[in-house]
Amino acid sequence: MRTLPRPLQAELPVWVSAQGSPETFVKAGEAGAYLLTGLVAQRPADLKDKIAAYREALVGAGHDPARAKVTAMVHTFLDSDNESARETVREPLTGYLKTFLAQQNSFGSEYSKLSEAERDVMLNATFERYFDTLALLGTPDKCESLIEDLVDIGVDEVACLVDFGLAPGQVVKGLEHLTELKNRYRPAEADAEGAQS
Repeated sequence: MRTLPRPLQAELPVWVSAQGSPETFVKAGEAGAYLLTGLVAQRPADLKDKIAAYREALVGAGHDPARAKVTAMVHTFLDSDNESARETVREPLTGYLKTFLAQQNSFGSEYSKLSEAERDVMLNATFERYFDTLALLGTPDKCESLIEDLVDIGVDEVACLVDFGLAPGQVVKGLEHLTELKNRYRPAEADAEGAQS
């Protein structure tokens, strides 16, 4: 049997999605797979240790470390003003976080044991923490520090999550500012793209 369309690559890359369990990071390294992770429900310091374990396992299993790729999924909306961005994303991101925390109930989360008022306090605190330190939310200047932190902990690329409830027009508006941030890290590519257009 033959599948269509045909792949462009002779060997298709395998990705393992790993979030919580350090063992999953190790297994991904042993398999020589690329790694897809994120900052939801884990601290950057913990993620740094898990990425290091992934890379150690990769080398230990005889895989070429130059072929390793760690991608972090990060909620993203950039704007020209931090407070404008905060207002734009507050409701949709809080709704997303509420759904995420509710899903964790099946895994024994403490969230289900909280009163409605306590849940609101927790959601507000979680939103503020995400906005301030764990997501690409705000101006390119503000978000640049998170990119630097991700590079420092071993992330090779960022997958920008823009589908957490924003309207399509808002997503497109945010992409303009995201391009500005991207060009800070790939100025040669940006110059080449500009020369071609």
